[in-house]
Amino acid sequence: MAVTFMTGFEGQAAAIDGITLSAATYGTGGGSGPRTGASAVRCFPGVGAAQYLTIATTGNYTHFGLYINFGPVSSGNRVVFGQIAAGTINIRMDNAGTLAVYLNTSLIGTSAALSVSVWHWIGVRQVTGTSVAFLQIDGADSVTGTATVSAISGVIGFSGTESSIGTCYIDDVIVDSAGFLAPSKVDIALPTADSARTAGWVGGAGGTTNLWDAVNNTPPVGVADTGTDTSQIRNATAEASASYDATLESYSTLGLGTGDTVLAVQNVIATAAPVTTSSKQGLVGNVSNPAITTIALGAGGTAGAFWSGVAGGTFPTGWKISFGTLTTSPSVAVGTAPVMRVTQVTSSTRIAMVTFMGLYVAWTPAVVRVPRNPGVNFQDPGFF
Repeated sequence: MAVTFMTGFEGQAAAIDGITLSAATYGTGGGSGPRTGASAVRCFPGVGAAQYLTIATTGNYTHFGLYINFGPVSSGNRVVFGQIAAGTINIRMDNAGTLAVYLNTSLIGTSAALSVSVWHWIGVRQVTGTSVAFLQIDGADSVTGTATVSAISGVIGFSGTESSIGTCYIDDVIVDSAGFLAPSKVDIALPTADSARTAGWVGGAGGTTNLWDAVNNTPPVGVADTGTDTSQIRNATAEASASYDATLESYSTLGLGTGDTVLAVQNVIATAAPVTTSSKQGLVGNVSNPAITTIALGAGGTAGAFWSGVAGGTFPTGWKISFGTLTTSPSVAVGTAPVMRVTQVTSSTRIAMVTFMGLYVAWTPAVVRVPRNPGVNFQDPGFF
């Protein structure tokens, strides 16, 4: 197991979730709600139209939750994963609900029909192989064959313009470089309390308590400086190495149990500044559970700085998304909250702003459990 990418669409903002949306939209999932957490992506194109998402990092084995709503496609078939191109694996859904696996236009094999109005766990191999599984459904080999793969796709959803209508939801995307994963989940731990702060970190309107309530909104609600105490936090003081630490939701709050396997975790943050001149440098990481060394903010705008290249305005304008170190197979205490840190490195009175903080978590459930939001998402996506 070597996870290289994960998203559950919980930030409800494409950059935070590491995706590009092409006409597809965020939604609350099919009839049973999202597979995990509070959000999924909906693809519902008309005849001759496309709706899909593209993930930021592709890899050898791509996994995702797939929910077919209102029946499969209206007629013929539609590409639901990948694209029809030389050397590329693509998967097409027909009006019976079967998934046909192709290498470009050459058929490798076809699955049994999927159940409608049920979340399925789909695994796609994009590695050259002889008599190997290229498609898994719900953790079991479904289509086996031989193919020489020369290009890897990160496109999920109805990417073609076939003459049919289709509806599906997508959730819990995990890319692994080593092999197929058992049915797994992805969610994001959001701030629930202030753990620690230096004096310069305050709410957008100057508040000194409950800073966490400004950085846990999905999607983020950042605005131009100074904002409000629930839209963003800021630091306009000349503090060097000044940090704000947020206590996040515990893993058990997300739905993990003591027997579950945590596959990977990764911090994500949205930062901004009103002006570029002498923009402050910043770091992001995790203080505890697990400890993840802080690293420089992303390269957009001024590398390593809060500045995105555009003055911060109403989100997403001017807000830069930065990811912390992707940490695989971490040892965590399931019932304990992780603590995330953002640090203003530069001693300057220039302004640093933050409107979102979170820790993405991917895990494999050991047993069936009550989902995180039973009032909305009453079907446990770990039932496989």
